Amino acid sequence: MKRDDGALLAIALTAAGAAVGAAFARKRSQGSLSRSATKDWMMGNAFAASVVSAMPRAAALFAMPAPGGRVLAAASILIPLMYVLGRRKVDRFLSLDRDGQVRMLRRHAVLLFGVPGVGGSLSLILKDDGRARQVCAKVEDFLRDNQEVSPEDLERSLTAMAEQYAALKGVGSRSVSPDLNRLLRLLASLHGLRWLYHASHWKAAGPSFYGDHQLFERLYKGDPSIDSQIDALAEKISERFGASVIDPVQLQQMAASALSRAMASGSTAVEHGIVLEWSIQRLIEEILNLKSEGAISMGLEDFLMGLASERETAVYLLRQRGSADAS
Repeated sequence: MKRDDGALLAIALTAAGAAVGAAFARKRSQGSLSRSATKDWMMGNAFAASVVSAMPRAAALFAMPAPGGRVLAAASILIPLMYVLGRRKVDRFLSLDRDGQVRMLRRHAVLLFGVPGVGGSLSLILKDDGRARQVCAKVEDFLRDNQEVSPEDLERSLTAMAEQYAALKGVGSRSVSPDLNRLLRLLASLHGLRWLYHASHWKAAGPSFYGDHQLFERLYKGDPSIDSQIDALAEKISERFGASVIDPVQLQQMAASALSRAMASGSTAVEHGIVLEWSIQRLIEEILNLKSEGAISMGLEDFLMGLASERETAVYLLRQRGSADAS
């Protein structure tokens, strides 16, 4: 799937607009307008990244012969879009009857109609009144059950929805294979981690400049380096599933999604690193849990165990740096 910069820019601008609107709606006693808007924009941007990462799964679901797959595909894109629009829009959607919900989704989904691979299918689904109502029902159920959700939890929930549907329908699609999906997310998260540490190395400043400059360089360039971990994992994915499953554009989008979620969960590079490191640990654990299903080889298991140990060392170093700030 190729990226449509215009559509993604529209999503980002929507997140920014929703953030500013929410900030103005807040009481000033809760904090300055600029801090409020910035925080909401970062969260909205993280949810916008979830829209992007949902695209490959949605494309696979749209390709399924069963109509239920296409309805679920549309819902999996529109659910994170509703979180991008902000709390007030979510509350508004939940207050409407089904016809009102259909009109609201059609109005906002125009942002996504130009995205290659999914935009046309999404447009056709929403033009069909019956299917559009089914999509609204799924979106409403999810929003009512998850009124307070983090971008990371949203990503896991949407992934699980796609995987469960594929399993029920007996679909052997690579793009929704539980082990491949998680391995690609792990690969993307390592890319995001490298970008974070590299940028933090460049941006180090102030009294702790030298120590931070050295720390972040060690984190991305250490022995083993994140580059070597990325290379080893990519080779194992290619060996098992074929080199064609690694799409550089999709991988970049998924990495940006993982990084955005981490940056929405903290205020410093150290906190962002810890959040992303722990999300990597959770992914490794989820993949290792697939061993009983015969989904991973002994060689991959050995690599993942080593990777988990190496990333734990990084968490230790980050925590030590965070403790220095607290003392």
